[in-house]
Amino acid sequence: MQAPTVVAPSEADALESDRALRLAMHLPLSFGQKPKAATAAAEDVTRAHADLLRRAADDSEGEDEDGRGQQGAGQPPTAENDPWHLPVTHEAVLHGHSRLTSCVDIEHTGTRLVTGGHDSRVLLYDFAGMKRDLQPFRSLEPCGAHHIRAVSWSPSGDAFLVVPASAEPKVIDRDGREMGYFVRGDMYIRDCRHTKGHIMACTSGQWHPHDRNTVLTASEDGTLRLWDITHVSSQGGAAGSKCQTAVIKPVSSKPGRVAVTACCWSPDGHIVAGAISDGSLQLWSATSNFASAAVGQVLPPKAQGVSQQTWRYSTRPLGVAKQAHQGGEDGSVTCLRFKRDGRTLAARSGDGTIKLWDVRNLGAGPLAQLSGLPAMCPQAGLVWSPDESLLLASVCASTEAKPVRHGAVVVCEAASLKPVRTLPVPGSGGPGGGVAGLVWHPRLNQIFVAAGSAAGDTCGVRVWYDPDFSERGILSAVARAVKPRDAAEAVLAETLVPQVYEPPSRVGGGRKRQREEQEKRDRERHVPQQPSGTYGAGGRVGGGTGGTLLTQHLLRQSGKLFDPDNEGDIRERLLAHPSEPKFVDQAYAETQPKKIYADVEAEQKDGEQEEYQ
Repeated sequence: MQAPTVVAPSEADALESDRALRLAMHLPLSFGQKPKAATAAAEDVTRAHADLLRRAADDSEGEDEDGRGQQGAGQPPTAENDPWHLPVTHEAVLHGHSRLTSCVDIEHTGTRLVTGGHDSRVLLYDFAGMKRDLQPFRSLEPCGAHHIRAVSWSPSGDAFLVVPASAEPKVIDRDGREMGYFVRGDMYIRDCRHTKGHIMACTSGQWHPHDRNTVLTASEDGTLRLWDITHVSSQGGAAGSKCQTAVIKPVSSKPGRVAVTACCWSPDGHIVAGAISDGSLQLWSATSNFASAAVGQVLPPKAQGVSQQTWRYSTRPLGVAKQAHQGGEDGSVTCLRFKRDGRTLAARSGDGTIKLWDVRNLGAGPLAQLSGLPAMCPQAGLVWSPDESLLLASVCASTEAKPVRHGAVVVCEAASLKPVRTLPVPGSGGPGGGVAGLVWHPRLNQIFVAAGSAAGDTCGVRVWYDPDFSERGILSAVARAVKPRDAAEAVLAETLVPQVYEPPSRVGGGRKRQREEQEKRDRERHVPQQPSGTYGAGGRVGGGTGGTLLTQHLLRQSGKLFDPDNEGDIRERLLAHPSEPKFVDQAYAETQPKKIYADVEAEQKDGEQEEYQ
């Protein structure tokens, strides 16, 4: 029996890479009908594929005596220069926001993308129908003038959650229609366990990873709340109060309310993690350790409009890591991310640190940490790579003392948090700018970076991809041919004025900006009414009728309808009347006293006598 051949690890890797390259030579680049017009992006993909095959042939012919191919500067990524195969060779920018793009999320199928920004707008992108201009198919302002702090798709992809800087998060379907909102609680109730909703601005939120009816939100009022969207309503009231299913109140290290700055679900949906503004990290069970929030002998206040408090509450955490981060206004945690195993939790903080925690023993301290990565943006994000070997973190090093022109995304090893690469994001520096949300879609193998600046010209989502390793998503849009524009369409676009439909806002919705923009558009499209050319216009008798009314005809015949062209000078008409006051005296004969006229002859005689003397 022949003994098996033992191959060194390096030789095995080389043989496996050579076998994969030889197999790629016999596989087609794509299937189905080819487009008629090749675009620049499609040509890049074809050129890269041909270059990869050529290099594979060169490597197979130029092997040395050790069995290893010669590697030059133009070789494809290898274990020496890029062992992780980061999809960052190409970039596409999705513009649309006028201020910092604070959050981004893509559904699990990778067909639709939703973004939110500090300009209070929510943009929806559809990669299947997107043209090469990369414009969104829907633009919304669902929460008035409030900033958008978080967006999250449902596991089924039929709706997404919008978390604004207000106490009323909203649920919107995949086409941009509002399904409802979570009602605001009573701000005069001290104990937040007995309020039917948040009473202060929300900070974070996330949809349940498996249950399409459960949503998690966090707020500055110091609570985390679980919601059931089956009872969500656009009218609020009693129906809206049934949405809340549980209230989680963290343990505070000091008296008073402390804000919850970030929250997230575990991958199995059994644990809820929250970051508190005092610097602590806390974990709660999403299925147990809950008690009824119903008030015993004391009835709920009538002003709250709740007949019965059906939700539950929890104040006992599963684990607490005190002093985990600096805390405070500038040192609070901005993002939390679980690994797929549910045992490791990554935390990004405004104090410039990234820490890994073991959720089974939070009190033992962090597993690893990395410092020196400032994050001035309150929505600075984290994301794991699809194989969880890397951890990406957004960085904005712009301060008042040390302004920079752009932020960056730092790539770290997942185990030791050792930085391995820094990816700059141009145009994301300066006050009011930075790099915020991050998403690495596992199916598309594309990285979505939400960034922007206060100027607004560079705000948007940057999509990083590699034509050799990425698929669908933004590739479908950049590889689509530009449709030629017809001359008739150009003429109609210049002449026709589009009518923008604005849905009626509910009372107290805070849509002041939408009303002002609609009034501005109405003023621009308004054409002043032309004068009628006839006397009596503007509310007078016969205005705008051309003198055809019967009343106008009778007044004209009797001489009582004023016509300045035929009546002459008005002063002459007044002087033509007799000076006898018979018309006026008859009207005031019963109400005025009898007139006493002066004796003119007696006054003249008295004056003559005085002159003689």
